Amino acid sequence: MTQFSDLLKNNRLRLRKTIEELSESSDLAMSVISRLENDLSQPTVLSLVKLAYALTIKSGEVSASLGFQDIFGRAINEPKPNREDMPLFIGDIEAFLAFFNWDIDKAKSYLYSAYEKVVCTANPNLPADELREFAWDSVKNATFPTSNLYTPLPYPPAIDPEHIKIALIDGGILTFPDVGYFIRENRVSANLSLRDLSDKTNISFNTISRLERGLIDRLFLNEIIKIDTALDSKGLIFNMFWTAGEFHSGVIRNKLRGLELDPPLAWTDREHALANTIVKIERWSASLNIPFLSDFRNLVFYSGTRPPANQDGSQA
Repeated sequence: MTQFSDLLKNNRLRLRKTIEELSESSDLAMSVISRLENDLSQPTVLSLVKLAYALTIKSGEVSASLGFQDIFGRAINEPKPNREDMPLFIGDIEAFLAFFNWDIDKAKSYLYSAYEKVVCTANPNLPADELREFAWDSVKNATFPTSNLYTPLPYPPAIDPEHIKIALIDGGILTFPDVGYFIRENRVSANLSLRDLSDKTNISFNTISRLERGLIDRLFLNEIIKIDTALDSKGLIFNMFWTAGEFHSGVIRNKLRGLELDPPLAWTDREHALANTIVKIERWSASLNIPFLSDFRNLVFYSGTRPPANQDGSQA
């Protein structure tokens, strides 16, 4: 890990930042940064991403420092309408957030209707009225992070792992549940039990089980590398974790604006809850073969009367 520690320290010195200044721009404690620079502790994936963005370190540099191939996507930020074969991008999310600020009722109604379609398709034998009420309550609770009823939408029980892999390669959004599901599917394909993977990585059975169910975001870099190596993904799983870390830290929105922002922009809790809800609805739609992205993009990019968004996501 010494090469990675040197990468952090050398870039901080190149930018002439003190540890205190880096702490402010990365939202990490000075003690954490000092220990990472001196190779005395392991970063979590969220800490890793926050530091990289605060130091304008590119993804390929991180991969190279760990001996991995760079498999990060092209980060296309301007998806075209009527294209279901393009993954969900950060540009989609930012456009929706701008639309949400402009017409909150219409934006909410769209999310309710989209998830209602998912719930009705997944449960064809249940009463439509009950499913509609359930869907609307679920989206409402998933988009209010300060509510006592806050509950993120669940991840679909089955989705094509290629959908997740393509999202990475084409520069789309990934979440930790995406990565956990991809790990589970690759473990099963390799004829490994949870206990087998635990033994191969020296990571607890409970940790891997929770990881595969999307319940862990605090995985350390050495653990990620062990899982990547055990499943022979040649950096693919590490790259997925990094991309998910960009999403969950909220700094992914800097991809629209470059890496030169100090401090990096991040989503508010409400914005992140909305973003997470959109991703879950897209994943459910993909798993059930329900068209989603073309209608979604027509709504947020071509609503007809919505004013164009500025670079910071606000309305012009």
